[in-house]
Amino acid sequence: NRLFLLALVIPATALAGTFGFEHLPGLVNPKQVTLVSLALGALLALVIGLAWLRPHPAAPLQEGRRLMDSVGWAAILPQMLASLGAVFALAGVGDVVGQLMSSVIPEGSLFGAVAAFALGMALFTMVMGNAFAAFPVMAAAIAVPVLIRQYG
Repeated sequence: NRLFLLALVIPATALAGTFGFEHLPGLVNPKQVTLVSLALGALLALVIGLAWLRPHPAAPLQEGRRLMDSVGWAAILPQMLASLGAVFALAGVGDVVGQLMSSVIPEGSLFGAVAAFALGMALFTMVMGNAFAAFPVMAAAIAVPVLIRQYG
């Protein structure tokens, strides 16, 4: 039960900080409020966990290193695939896919747009190996211009 409450510290602090820092202008860059709040939540959870469980102070660092050794090279894979998606989006792949899909999606069909986005996400996820890379392309191709701008 107490462990469940400890697990809520990070999201609760991130949420409180995101809304709370709005009332303290100049303290945190408005573009970084959520990231700073998330980091504060992680630090607060660490301090509470250390006070509650009383491990050796170096235990979190040792366990973090052990976890990274276990995960290995795959730990960086999401960031690499997300940057691949960003490169594809900057190269205009999303615009090309959007032009191709605009000829396939029936005019005025919300269902067609959603189906095209879902099927495109599935296809690009298979082709690129992960949704981290597929999302920026499909967002530029269908989500933003069709689903958001056209249908709200």
